[in-house]
Amino acid sequence: MSWMQNLCETYEACAGAIGVSGSDRQDKILLPVGHMLLKTKVLSH
Repeated sequence: MSWMQNLCETYEACAGAIGVSGSDRQDKILLPVGHMLLKTKVLSH
């Protein structure tokens, strides 16, 4: 089995945790494939 297949199976096994934060730290959220979490600056006018 290839490493990519192992990666896909691992991700599918964790599907119930997608979008769920285990703590208050948002960098620990499992994101859907093809998504990333970015920090942005808030601009005031």
